[in-house]
Amino acid sequence: CQRERGLQLYAAAGDRQQARLVHDVSKAMVLRDPDLSKRAEVLRNEIRYPDRDSFFRVLSSETSGAHGFNSSMIVLDELHVLEREFVNVLMTSVGARREPLILAISTSGFDQTSICFEKYQYAKGVRDGHIADAAFMPILYEAPPEADWKDPEVWAAVNPNLGVSISHEYLERECQRA
Repeated sequence: CQRERGLQLYAAAGDRQQARLVHDVSKAMVLRDPDLSKRAEVLRNEIRYPDRDSFFRVLSSETSGAHGFNSSMIVLDELHVLEREFVNVLMTSVGARREPLILAISTSGFDQTSICFEKYQYAKGVRDGHIADAAFMPILYEAPPEADWKDPEVWAAVNPNLGVSISHEYLERECQRA
């Protein structure tokens, strides 16, 4: 939607297969929309928008030489598995853009020294009003520590897509196993 030329958009993840999950949904959206499908070229690992010399590509942390990007938008999928250096390189790659967008999507993971945990702590600080950052919008789905993890109402609170991409029956079975 920006009038800027040469936009660089990336779906980034720990490996190419994971990065393609976000990219494949984007490709499907383009192919289903008559206006977008006329303007964009959909390839296996890239969507090109020739009129603006722009693209949306798959990028994995396996990529060597990740420096030198001039990113307009980055989707970091499963942040908890990404290495700090890879994320930092991508996050600083938006510096020359007027309106860059970085989306980080992740389950929590377990490593409390990871960049994901660092971003999670920051997000909580912004959400709770301890950190003022108008350019950062945290959306966190989590249960309070005292919540009963066996309660289906808690499942709904922490799984915004319950009943869509994850079924109630699945969570019930997993709870019984646990």
